[in-house]
Amino acid sequence: MAAKNSPSYAHRNFLWERDKKNIPILMDSFPLNKYYDLNERLKEHFYKAEKSKRWDEAYCLGKRYMTISVNVIPKHPYYQSKAFVTRKRAQLEEAKKVENRLHFVIQMMDADALLREERAKTAELKRREEEEDRKFAAMVHRMEQNKLVDMGKAGPQSNNDSSVPSAPPAYDSVSPEIGKADDCAPPSLYPEPPAPSFSSITTPTAPSYAAHAPSAPSAPPSFETYNHSSSDYNNYDLNDPCEPSSPLYPKTYLAPIPMSQLKQVFSEEWRNTLDKTKNADVFALETHQGKVRDRNGLDSTNGCTVIAPLIATTHVRSSGGVSDDAIAQIIDNIAPQLLHVIRAKLKLGGLGFISPSEVHDHLFDKKIISPESFVGVSGGNVMSDEHIGNMLDCLNDDGGGKGQRKSACAFFFHAHVVCIVKLVVNGGKDIWYDLIDSLPHLVGNVNEGTRTRCKDVESLRTHLRWYASSKFGPADCDYIDENEWNDASAELDPRVFQAFTWACGAGSHPSVAMSDDDNLNSSNSDSGTTPICSSR
Repeated sequence: MAAKNSPSYAHRNFLWERDKKNIPILMDSFPLNKYYDLNERLKEHFYKAEKSKRWDEAYCLGKRYMTISVNVIPKHPYYQSKAFVTRKRAQLEEAKKVENRLHFVIQMMDADALLREERAKTAELKRREEEEDRKFAAMVHRMEQNKLVDMGKAGPQSNNDSSVPSAPPAYDSVSPEIGKADDCAPPSLYPEPPAPSFSSITTPTAPSYAAHAPSAPSAPPSFETYNHSSSDYNNYDLNDPCEPSSPLYPKTYLAPIPMSQLKQVFSEEWRNTLDKTKNADVFALETHQGKVRDRNGLDSTNGCTVIAPLIATTHVRSSGGVSDDAIAQIIDNIAPQLLHVIRAKLKLGGLGFISPSEVHDHLFDKKIISPESFVGVSGGNVMSDEHIGNMLDCLNDDGGGKGQRKSACAFFFHAHVVCIVKLVVNGGKDIWYDLIDSLPHLVGNVNEGTRTRCKDVESLRTHLRWYASSKFGPADCDYIDENEWNDASAELDPRVFQAFTWACGAGSHPSVAMSDDDNLNSSNSDSGTTPICSSR
């Protein structure tokens, strides 16, 4: 953007280090339209700041806009979709305009930097001159005081009285102690005065320090003095995700425990649940997404948003719980065709990620999912016990019952969707929770999809903490450490999750069946799979 020898380079770099944390993390599940909308609002605020000559603010907003335009939006899986061609072209045109105006803003910041530098030099020169004046005034004052002392010592004397002490020595033979105070002035400037009487001495007014010595020099003027208009972020709507939630130099939030350490703690807790308490097991499925192509050459790669709700509704409609055979049927045979249809509908090419909302709309429209069996949506911070607790309450809610009916949810987190199913076993005495993941994981010597069985709700909580924290990369950990959870910006937070829950009941029955093409062919038997390994 500008060379490192630019006068404002250091200042701009300082500003950007503070502001770049406001760049949203790319999430495949976050609708592309919202990224475009976010940038539109950023552009408007950038132009307002530039027009008001708030250069610092304009620079941060403009660079944030360009960073999202160049480094975030093009990486979204929907970016090449034909449905967004118009917005894509408009964004590219606007980015060129913003870039040109941003260059102008930098020129103004350079001019301000030079002005600040010049005024700082002028202020420093003035301070030094005033300091020299103060020192000179102090020196003159001391010399005048010494002169008065010397004159005061020269009292009247009698030449006829030999007992009277002789007159004080002349001024130029003053004792070394006094002479040292005045040795900076040539003696010729102060000839020996006559010996006046005390009554004839007129005491001159001594110069005052206050008259010559200025107060303590002030610090060089701050940048805001010459910044035309100070940046004010406090007037913005804090619920607007494109706006800062604090001033230009916000207070830094610091998590009590770094996420990198919490990841280790959660991993150890889950390991203990598997190996010591034996409250959980991990099973390998027979397949995973993308493993098998159907007769039309289609597969289920990147199809978790379709697979998870299909598993959930199959479980709810089954008599005993979704089986491994039914899961394999969904992954290998049913999901590929549905993915192809939905991608074509949305004009997404290849293996593009489909947002859960688009999938749910299609499944509801085709009556693959029964609206009557839908319990509700929960979500929030995956690291919050309260928010996870709300999801579990939704999963276990029987509308006043005792938690005996089957239920399941599609758990959407970090651009991936898994399915959590609730199993009522041992005649209703126990409740197990299976987390079914269609992505391949190594279990023993097998690399397949997994079915993790938690034998009580606390084990499920432990597993979710480990599962969620294992998804956080270094950038996610940094964001979490520096940003407290905020509902207003939840969609851009790596901790955000959503859970769509279904349950069997009066409204959920086999009569709400799918068409022959959409039939899930689910097994009605309980999963009898033997665990291959009790740990990962």
